Amino acid sequence: MLHSYSVSNKKLQKDHHKGGKLSEDLAWIDLIEPSKEEEKLVEDFLGIDIPTREEMAEIELSSRFYEKGDALYMTATILARTEHDEPGAHALTFILAKEKLVTVRYVDPTPFKVFTSTAQRIACQTHQGEALLSGLLDAFINRIADLLEGGDRQIDDISRRIFRDQGLVKKKETKIFQTVLKELGLAADLISKTQESLVSIQRLITFLIPNLNPKAKTCLKTLDTVNRDAIALREHTSYLIDKTNFLLDATLGLINIQQNDIMKLFSIVAVCFMPSTLVVGFFGTNFKTMPLLDWNYGFEFSLFLMIATLILSFLLF
Repeated sequence: MLHSYSVSNKKLQKDHHKGGKLSEDLAWIDLIEPSKEEEKLVEDFLGIDIPTREEMAEIELSSRFYEKGDALYMTATILARTEHDEPGAHALTFILAKEKLVTVRYVDPTPFKVFTSTAQRIACQTHQGEALLSGLLDAFINRIADLLEGGDRQIDDISRRIFRDQGLVKKKETKIFQTVLKELGLAADLISKTQESLVSIQRLITFLIPNLNPKAKTCLKTLDTVNRDAIALREHTSYLIDKTNFLLDATLGLINIQQNDIMKLFSIVAVCFMPSTLVVGFFGTNFKTMPLLDWNYGFEFSLFLMIATLILSFLLF
């Protein structure tokens, strides 16, 4: 799928390309799971190579950030599907060529929808691709900040359930433990993916700033703000990771306490009944010359002895 945008009256507007042709005044070409024909159309239009999905997935820096001809290629790891139970970190490529921005993606992150709808209402300062890229990165950082705020609230809620308000310490129910462990695992997974995305965006900005078009120096302020926000959010993710690990250790500790209580109960029962078992074993033997075999009060005496040893063991231990 190919979406193209141009700038008209200082506003970003979606372009309806007809006849398989792209307009020269385009500012942004967005490729979503592009077909071979769409890739070739953009390649011929800008004289660039569109990276394949396999090339985008490579993790070495030389394959993610490089300059080829007059085009800059930057691949970042972006969060997507955060509204679902299985959020993922996906590769997304930004290409700057001929003052135009090309994005290649195989997911549909929320910041794209937010940015396109916002940019259509707010006047754009410039139609250069660098300005659009700066705005997109800012939208990604804002989205990550929202996710971390939600994660912070979720972790605080888990902490309250564990230590307060008739939580795990008092209830000690296995199902509650399982639910908390699952929630902690999901929260930790999202935070780790968020941290990975922040690192990737910082690397992209570090590569982009020295290679900015001289005409796009006005984007430096936006990029500097985005970079500082990314640094602050990375510090916050480190704090959330430490807090998640603490809650995980606390939950596992409570599980161990619960298991120790169960084992303690079993141990007490076993110890209390050991002397009674000995008495039963002694009086339960059946030999021809067994003493007390014909004793009229043998059963009552053995029963009394078992109860007495049981009470004595309970009092002793």
